[in-house]
Amino acid sequence: MKKVIFTSIILLLFATSVKSQVRIKMQKEGGVYTTPCTINGLRLRFIFDTGASTVSISLSEANFMLKNGYMDESDLHGSSYSQIANGDIVENTTVILRELEIGGIIIRNVEAAIMHELSAPLLLGQSAIEKLGRIQIEDDNLIIFNFNSPSTENACVKAKEMVDKAQQYYFDGLKNLSADTYQNAYDLCPDALDCFSLYLMGSAYYSSNNYSSAITFLKKASNCETKNKTLYYIYIKLADAYRELGDYENAILNTQRALTYAKENKYISSCYFYLGFINSDLKNYYKAVEYYEKSVDYYLKHLSTNVNEVMKGKVKNAMLGESYWNIAFQYHKLGQETKSDNFAIKSALCGYESAIDRCKKFGIRYELYIE
Repeated sequence: MKKVIFTSIILLLFATSVKSQVRIKMQKEGGVYTTPCTINGLRLRFIFDTGASTVSISLSEANFMLKNGYMDESDLHGSSYSQIANGDIVENTTVILRELEIGGIIIRNVEAAIMHELSAPLLLGQSAIEKLGRIQIEDDNLIIFNFNSPSTENACVKAKEMVDKAQQYYFDGLKNLSADTYQNAYDLCPDALDCFSLYLMGSAYYSSNNYSSAITFLKKASNCETKNKTLYYIYIKLADAYRELGDYENAILNTQRALTYAKENKYISSCYFYLGFINSDLKNYYKAVEYYEKSVDYYLKHLSTNVNEVMKGKVKNAMLGESYWNIAFQYHKLGQETKSDNFAIKSALCGYESAIDRCKKFGIRYELYIE
């Protein structure tokens, strides 16, 4: 009986010990370790520098934070001086960082220095490190012991507030800021993001050209989304993200998935347009023509018109003009210039500028083709 009680106590102590430490994977870059931190809601990557007396940020980051609401003038506390690595004494501006988060641990009112150089490195120094408590570096891991972590409930409440901000940033067109804020919320409490939030997060990363992260969160969104139109947008963005990364197999697969959820002619047209675009990238020009022509057919249905109206010069539409122009380009690549000219004329009649420029360059009086 005593043995059972003793074993239970050991297991309880072990569980408590494990729970009271955080392990953060750092990245080695140029002989130094870096780690992501969040400063007042802005995600940055700092050099972990136990030899630096304070947290340091560059003038460019400070300007960005001031302009975008991550810092205000009340956080600034005058000039100070510090000694840099080569021994020189330099002037900087002291600032109080209201909140610094690392590995889910939040510390507040951290003194930092704004270095008066645009490209100064971001250093996580002792003014933050000493607030973390006992630490240990093991290989590439930073281990923090015995911290006072916020409760899961409080973390999720805070994360939901951040999700609301991220959504506002997204619809205000601040896609980079939106992606960073969504990521901060997700790191703090993944359950705070519903399916639509995951979709917007992936879309924000997509618009910020961070295609790998876009794929990660768009795939998460695809696993829970049920609305056809949203699934169409998810898969089209996934397709383009894969194409940007050179993964054409997954680009085609996700475009085909998007096609199964495209219930309106304009969305069906877009899927075929994109399949044409991908096959053009792959130099499958005949296949590209086939898909672009399907795109045209569905887009004409969407516009409730037909090719005869196009040839009468009555259909001025950039999307349709671009599709005709792309068909012209495929035939040009195939050396079939007569067909290429015919589709360039249709494109020009739709008002597409590139086609009009080509017709002018080669003396093609496209307006004479109006029936």
